[in-house]
Amino acid sequence: MLKGRYHSTRLFSHIWLTGFCRVGTVEISEYHRSLIGKDLPLGAGFIWYESSLIVPITSPPVIPSSEVAPGSIYIHKDNAAKPGEKFFAWQFTLAKTWKNVTESYRSDNGTVEHPSFKDRILCQYRKTGDKPSYINRESFKSRSSKTS
Repeated sequence: MLKGRYHSTRLFSHIWLTGFCRVGTVEISEYHRSLIGKDLPLGAGFIWYESSLIVPITSPPVIPSSEVAPGSIYIHKDNAAKPGEKFFAWQFTLAKTWKNVTESYRSDNGTVEHPSFKDRILCQYRKTGDKPSYINRESFKSRSSKTS
């Protein structure tokens, strides 16, 4: 969990704001989302981090948290960018590096899998519009066909 002021606030049914901190001039919020499914172990979920500035960033800052694990997501919002270019996204990999997944996240095209739960696809959670989630591949296909 991020050090600093601590919150454990339930935002939606399976989303909690669990903390935030400042790294240099960047304030980072930490969220936890539970994942549910017959194919998943009890307690499955992932952490995502969010920051917001009036400039883009080229990669996530070093996050002072022991919770960063494969499948964690970092979302950065550039408040000065055009609407379709505001969000930048990275996924923490099994190699313990941040992989840029911005284009897939922006287009919500379902090409990024969770590194530990291979049937889970990174997407934008429909109820919140811009928050990340991992849903199963079949649900993603079904959801995509409804909007086509």
